[in-house]
Amino acid sequence: MPSEKRMFGDRAEALAEAFFHARSYRVLARNFLTRYGELDLVIEREGRIHVIEVKARASRMQSPYETITQKKRLHLSRAFELWLQRHPGYQDYAYQFDAFFLWREGTEWKTEWLEGI
Repeated sequence: MPSEKRMFGDRAEALAEAFFHARSYRVLARNFLTRYGELDLVIEREGRIHVIEVKARASRMQSPYETITQKKRLHLSRAFELWLQRHPGYQDYAYQFDAFFLWREGTEWKTEWLEGI
């Protein structure tokens, strides 16, 4: 049985996916595992790929910018290189790395999308 933390993360990723789907983004990958870590979401719209790092917290106690370290950025970049190797049809697409931050306020989920991390 998955841990409570894993279920919380899975729910946050599903909410992030729904957020982007509602804005006409096409999900190309979810939870793509590599030796450098996981790509939470790889989405596309109008010829641009967004690699989304989903960060969920029980409350907003930390700035979203503080959760994505330089080391994490490097790992995302390397993981995305591997994803592109496995999906060569997307080699010529523009791409960017984004973060999607979710937190709880009472029973409500709040979100912030940070483009170009």
